[in-house]
Amino acid sequence: MEKNYEVCGRTLKTKAFETSFEHNIETVIWHDDVLVVLLSPTDENGSVMKNLMNNVYGVNSQGKILWQIDPAKMPHELWPYVDDETNNALFTGISLCPSGVEATTFFSMRYTLDHKTGRILKKESVGW
Repeated sequence: MEKNYEVCGRTLKTKAFETSFEHNIETVIWHDDVLVVLLSPTDENGSVMKNLMNNVYGVNSQGKILWQIDPAKMPHELWPYVDDETNNALFTGISLCPSGVEATTFFSMRYTLDHKTGRILKKESVGW
């Protein structure tokens, strides 16, 4: 399968599909047959979007959203990067590494994901 895609704000496009999200797309990684999508943690003015938590998704080659990342519980005092009520985290980056797809938070927590399910397999602090 050809791995070409285009991001237009909130929309992910390939020759086969268009899938839209509620917020702008920051980064996309195509790993195997899954596109891992990070929604931008900030709005158009650069302000942190505190209502956008667990902002990593998996999309299949037909454009179906397969999963949203498992909640990564963090101490609530880290607001605005953590939701006060649920302690869910706001992710700021994704990357493809030898261990698989990794998602990071503002507070230097790195989570290795199962890119087929969004399940968190491992977490570690990578320091500042």
